Amino acid sequence: MRQSLPHPSRCGWRRLLLVAVLAAGALAPTPARSGQERTAAAAGSATHPAPVELSSPTRSESNLQDRSTLPGDAQTEALQRESRSAADWLAIAEASMARHPRDWQEIRHAYEVAAALGSLQAMSYVGWIHEHGHGTPRDLALAARWYGPVADSGADAFSIKLGWLYLRPELGADRVASEHWFGQAIARGSDSARVALASVWVADAHGGDTRRLDEAHALLLTALEHGHPLASRFLARIHVEGIGGYPSTPELRLHYTRLAANDGQALMQGWLARRYLQGDGVPPDRLEAAFWAALSAAGEDPLGRELHADLQRELNDAQRRTVMERTVAWALRQQSAP
Repeated sequence: MRQSLPHPSRCGWRRLLLVAVLAAGALAPTPARSGQERTAAAAGSATHPAPVELSSPTRSESNLQDRSTLPGDAQTEALQRESRSAADWLAIAEASMARHPRDWQEIRHAYEVAAALGSLQAMSYVGWIHEHGHGTPRDLALAARWYGPVADSGADAFSIKLGWLYLRPELGADRVASEHWFGQAIARGSDSARVALASVWVADAHGGDTRRLDEAHALLLTALEHGHPLASRFLARIHVEGIGGYPSTPELRLHYTRLAANDGQALMQGWLARRYLQGDGVPPDRLEAAFWAALSAAGEDPLGRELHADLQRELNDAQRRTVMERTVAWALRQQSAP
C-alpha cells in the first residue's frame, strides 16, 4: 500500500479554530494528552485498519506454493472452497466487519481464506487482527508473518511497519530484521523509510552510540531534499543538541528549526518560539515568539502551551489581536496549500 499521510500543517478547520481561540487568549491551555493517549489516537486501531490499495492476484493467479507459506489452516480452506474468489471472501469479511457486535472469528476466517487465495489486502487485515488481538491472543510474530508478503509486494507502508515492529521487545528488538525492512522501502525510494531508520540511529547517537550517525544525517538530507516534512525535525535535533559532534551554531539551529516549524511541526514551532524569546540566532522578539507559541500550542505541544500561556499574560490587547490575525492567516494558507 502506498499510503499518503496528511501533511502535518494541513489539519483542517478544527485546528484553524483552535489556533484562533488560543491566539486570542480566550481559552486556557488544557493539559496535553499523555504519550499513551497520543499513540492510541494516532493508531486508530480499535475500529478498522486503513484500506490496502494493492492489486491482489485473482484466484487463477494464486498457486499452491504461495498458499503453503501462509499461517494457519487458510491454505486448506482455500483449496476446499475455490468456487469462491478472493474478492468474494473479502466481501464476506467486510460485511461481517460492518455488523455490531463483530464476530471476530468469522471475520478472521474470511480474511484468511481470501489471503490464501492471493489477496494482499486480506493478508494485511489478518496481520492487523493478530497485531491488535481482535478475537484472538495478540501475537506480533504472527502479525509480522502476515505483513511480510504485503511488504514484499511493494507496499512501503508495511515495510516501515515491520521495521518498527521488529524493534519491539516482543520480537526481540531485532535490529537486523528491523533494518532489513526499513532498507527494503529505502531501496524503493521511500523517504518515510529514510526518516524512520535515521530516527533510530539518531536515538542511538543520543544515547552515545554514534556509529551510524553519519548515515542517518545523509538519509535525512536526502529526505529533506525530496520535501519530507519530518527530515528537518531530526536534523534540527542533531544540530541543536550537537549530537555526535555535529556543529551546533545559532545559524544551523535556526535553519533546521525554522524549516520544521514552517512545515507545521508543533514541537519545532515551540522550539522556534523559545529562540525568539531567548534571542538565539535571531533578535529577541516577543510578538514573533507569541506567534510561533500559539501555533505550537494549537498542536498540543507542552512547551508551546507553556510559552503561549506565559506570553498571553504579558501581551496587551492590541498585541494579542496581531498574533491572532497572523496565526489565522498562517493556518488558512497552510490549509489551502496544494
